[in-house]
Amino acid sequence: MNNTAEKLMTVDEFLVWGEMQEGKWELHDGVPVCMSPERIVYARVKYRVTRAFEDALAKVGSPCHFAVDGPGVRIHEHKSFQPDSIVFCDENLPDGAMEVQKPLIVVEVLSPSTASYDLRDKLQGYFSRPTIEHYLIIDADKKLVMHHRRGQGDEIITRLLTKGVVRLETPGIELTVEDVFVP
Repeated sequence: MNNTAEKLMTVDEFLVWGEMQEGKWELHDGVPVCMSPERIVYARVKYRVTRAFEDALAKVGSPCHFAVDGPGVRIHEHKSFQPDSIVFCDENLPDGAMEVQKPLIVVEVLSPSTASYDLRDKLQGYFSRPTIEHYLIIDADKKLVMHHRRGQGDEIITRLLTKGVVRLETPGIELTVEDVFVP
């Protein structure tokens, strides 16, 4: 029996460690977790939602930025998520940045191996960050967009969309469900 307790990794330690790893990793309660390989439909949806953000931000002349599959979001000292797509404003990050300090919109595309975590733990974790206004969870198989947005106080308002417009009041952009899914 091993009596030595394993040391939980902090986000700062994880970021240094992660630079030397292959694949996509997240930090769940101090433990690095490798993300599963993704299906082609998943990659297409990530691309399309990020492209929709790029087009929508350009259309309104927003100074906000976007990224796909890149920088993490620190939830607390021992937890960091890497959203599939992210929009952030008010910060011009250097090319080498591995974290977004003030995320505004985060997107996760459901996969069978992470669905329950995305729907439960990430929902709670992302909204623990005061700058996050919107969390989009996309189910590529059902062609469904779950739009969670911050309401008054601790209220989270949820809309389920299979067609139509997703209004993201902050930063003042709109996407359509049709923009997100491959025809």
